[in-house]
Amino acid sequence: MRKLLAILFVLCLTVCVSMLFACGGDTPKDGGNTPQDGENQQVDNGLENFSGITFANKEVTYDGTEQSVEVAGELPDGATVTYTGNDKTDAGTYNVKAVVTCEGYNPLTLNATLKINKASYDMSEASWNYSNEYTYDGVEKVIEVSGLPDGVTVKAYSNNTQTNAGNYSASVTFNYDNKNYNEPTVAACTWSIAKAEITGVAIEDDTVDYDGNEHSLSIIGTLPTGVSVSYKYNGATASGVIDINNYTVTVTLSGANYIEKTLQAVLKIRKALNLKNLASTIVASFGSAPDPWQFIPDTQKKDRKILNSAIAYDSFVSVSSLPKNGIGKGLNAVYTVLDHSETALTYVNKLYAALTAIGNIYQEYINKNEDNYASFEGTYSVFGFKIVVSDEKYEILAKASGFAIEMVYDKTEEKITTRVDVADKLAAKYIVSDNYMRFAVNVFGVVTSDIEFVSSETKTTGVIYETTGVGSARLTTSAILEITDKYFKVIGNKGDFMVPGKGVNVEVYSNQTGNLIGTEVFETNTAVDYETVWFNLYNITGINTIKADMETKNGQNPNTVYINNSSTVFAQKFNTKLGIKTSRQYDIEFKKMYFYMDTDSDGKLEKVEQLIPMLFVQEANLNTYLSDMKSLNDCITVSPANTVSSSDFNTVLLAYDTYLAPYQEMKEALTYEITVEFIGTKNAWFTEN
Repeated sequence: MRKLLAILFVLCLTVCVSMLFACGGDTPKDGGNTPQDGENQQVDNGLENFSGITFANKEVTYDGTEQSVEVAGELPDGATVTYTGNDKTDAGTYNVKAVVTCEGYNPLTLNATLKINKASYDMSEASWNYSNEYTYDGVEKVIEVSGLPDGVTVKAYSNNTQTNAGNYSASVTFNYDNKNYNEPTVAACTWSIAKAEITGVAIEDDTVDYDGNEHSLSIIGTLPTGVSVSYKYNGATASGVIDINNYTVTVTLSGANYIEKTLQAVLKIRKALNLKNLASTIVASFGSAPDPWQFIPDTQKKDRKILNSAIAYDSFVSVSSLPKNGIGKGLNAVYTVLDHSETALTYVNKLYAALTAIGNIYQEYINKNEDNYASFEGTYSVFGFKIVVSDEKYEILAKASGFAIEMVYDKTEEKITTRVDVADKLAAKYIVSDNYMRFAVNVFGVVTSDIEFVSSETKTTGVIYETTGVGSARLTTSAILEITDKYFKVIGNKGDFMVPGKGVNVEVYSNQTGNLIGTEVFETNTAVDYETVWFNLYNITGINTIKADMETKNGQNPNTVYINNSSTVFAQKFNTKLGIKTSRQYDIEFKKMYFYMDTDSDGKLEKVEQLIPMLFVQEANLNTYLSDMKSLNDCITVSPANTVSSSDFNTVLLAYDTYLAPYQEMKEALTYEITVEFIGTKNAWFTEN
């Protein structure tokens, strides 16, 4: 009886233990002890034990599919495996139990761990939709993240919406499956809204008549919201005893969202209009007819360019007797334009001679019509005329048989614009003020000339542009001018006027003597650029006399030249290539110069041409030409002076370096149409009356 009770106790204990293990198999690992991998809990009770069977731990990453741990090894026939806590999908750590049973075998209980790690979202396509800085426009700017993977949505933004100018840092958090995925992130975005420019607002010059009251300028346009205005030097009262006072008004526009902007304008307060003297005021405002030569130094004017008698070179001529005051190609182009201007002014002078009388007629009308004097038409002598008065300008329109003249005085800018039409054959227009003149002429539509001067305290600069011909056959001559107290520089076409050559010709004259100092020429011939400098022979000590056979060429020289009473032809030195003579390093050539002579004893000067010999040297040979010339020409017995080192001639070289590129650029920009557009057409009054 006692033995039976013992057997029953053992059986009960075995069942209880078995039930205890069965109750704990489906619980995720939470820090407790994990059974050892493949732990065998068989008992030695005479039955056979399983062998070669394993149950290994498994670790994977969540992918949404079911995961399990499987028993491995060869099982005997009829064996079954029962799992507890297996087949999991979500991330976590799980304890899995496997019980292997088979008839004739002790049951085998195994334990393992199934670990499913959290996955990470693919955020490679996620980015902020911001690339370039915004500019403030009063509209709210929003930046957002796009390109999110499935399962991720925006939870919240921080600092991603702004309206005002500034620098910002935006961040974002996300909604996501936090049970199975790691938290997705996108780096913060630094973004900005730039200050805007202030547009649509201006301040304009204004001119008012003195009335004893304070006058001010105001901005024109609508100020953007948030922009404030501050004025400086605004509000002024003229004394009324001077013709005009000028006040420069400064306006500053600023705002938190805008770039600060400064504007300036001039308030002019004129002397009050006196109707009793209005006509004389108008006549006085037009002054006298302009002198197109007013910016030309006295030493460079026609009466200083006189040639007493023509020179022939069929016998030796003393170099010291050669005229020194000639006009070269560039300056001749300037004179040609000014001569055209003089022609147009002969008609303008006729109107100026009648202005005082016309003014008197107009004043009589004003005295009787003080409330209605702004426009008046009348006649005087050969002229029919019209006078128009406004706050901005005075206009005088006058016509006579064969010509019409329109003169306008701009009261604000204090400048005179005049247009002349002569029998539809010549049209001219000029603008003149104290420091400025532009004069343009169109003759028959075949010859146009245009000259402009701007004067400052230190120098006068200018541009000329003249065309001859029609259509594609139109030839052009152009030049840049610089006039100082000491020098007159002309940078223009290489060729003679009317037959312009390729290249650029730089002439420099002395304004003390009126003489040509020297010239430098740039010329392109096929693939070779030539830079040559030209000397006056009378500046070269050692060349005393010169003769030439004008009918015979000497190599590349169109004339055969002799110097110093020698019967030997003047020898040049050549550059050579492959034994063939190419360009000349130096030579003496006769250049066409222009002078003036009184040819018919009427006191009117006529332009004449005269050949003058000059020595030219390629710039690359300036340091050697003196010795080369002496070694090849025995008749030169005295060493030439070092002309190259003189300050005057260095001015030629500097003018060439300074103005070559600007001239080439200017020449491309000028056109025949610019001159024609400037001259314009005559006032409609001339055709209506």
